[in-house]
Amino acid sequence: MADRRAYKTDASFLEKLVIGATGTKGVFADLQKQGHRPIELERGSMSYKIWKKIKIKRLRVPDLLCLACATRTEARAKTDLEISMSHSLADEERSWDKGLGDNDMVGLALCTRTGMGATDWEASDLIQYIPAKALRRAFQEKQTIVSEAKGSQEGFEVRVLWPSAVASADGSVKAVSGDRVQIQRSADNLTLSYSLKRRDIGLKILVAVGDPVRAGQIIASVVPVTRTFKCRGGASANTYMQLLTSLAVP
Repeated sequence: MADRRAYKTDASFLEKLVIGATGTKGVFADLQKQGHRPIELERGSMSYKIWKKIKIKRLRVPDLLCLACATRTEARAKTDLEISMSHSLADEERSWDKGLGDNDMVGLALCTRTGMGATDWEASDLIQYIPAKALRRAFQEKQTIVSEAKGSQEGFEVRVLWPSAVASADGSVKAVSGDRVQIQRSADNLTLSYSLKRRDIGLKILVAVGDPVRAGQIIASVVPVTRTFKCRGGASANTYMQLLTSLAVP
């Protein structure tokens, strides 16, 4: 069998490290604002320094852990807001949900370039969360779209997409029907219309008439999406140690 190993270019790898770290910082700050007590589970998740033998490429573990409620959150930085994960059809160790438990959350952070430098990226303060359990259920029920294999520089992986509708501008919800959501754009009162179907997959509405909407906000999806989730506290030392043990790397 031919050797299918492939590597990103140095520039591409650095950019992805920076974007990932920027997104994780954004999720970390948002969790703090909500009353969580997050710490890093994967050393270096909020920096683009490469740690030998510790920061392992493609290892699927949640980036953050709340010491108060024991909720683990995987931060996913996006330059184009969508609900998607890279995935391997051949290697279980590189499946999209490797290391994710049903009680974990996935936090999406939209990152934008602020300059021409490699580290000139910032995360939006609009962080959106999805339960890993809901993502797994939709995947099992074939409510996802799987892309063609990526090129050799991306390791021949595919991309799993959970269909959604994302607001392109700030505004408010003007109307909701069986197959469309209409947003009145704040800048000029123009009405923007979003379909509630992707291919043959129907989307669930996540907003109501009159709700304010921000650019990059997911307004319909096959999975529930929230901007907040409460820190309930109560995590015991035993629970904390069980979580750390589950992340042990052989």
